[in-house]
Amino acid sequence: MLTLAVTQGHWLLYSARVLPDVYFQICQYYKRQVLAERGEESETDALAIQEIAMGCIHNLCEISTAVGHDESNVWLARKYYRFSHDLEDNFILAAAERAKADYLITSDKGLLGKATVAALTPKDMHSLLEARAE
Repeated sequence: MLTLAVTQGHWLLYSARVLPDVYFQICQYYKRQVLAERGEESETDALAIQEIAMGCIHNLCEISTAVGHDESNVWLARKYYRFSHDLEDNFILAAAERAKADYLITSDKGLLGKATVAALTPKDMHSLLEARAE
């Protein structure tokens, strides 16, 4: 999906708040891979996994733009709280709204149902981008 979006010249955004979560999820993914293969994780494995995760963060920053957070996001997230008690999701919604995003791409089923902009799964966005490429 990202490759298609970049090659088609779409402007990609991400909430700056998600970088630590993305890093953590990438590390967890590779730790599970190592544990499945070897049954244990060495210090060398741990360092390599951290480097891979940081490389992914660097790539994300190269191909997309961070949407920052300020008092306006806090205000919006608090307003959304009336409808959704997931404050983390509310900050994502606030970032998408303030950035005037055309689409919010997420695998979070709860977030898909309450987005204030068009929300698609990564698979659905990939299909949409493929259709536009034809």
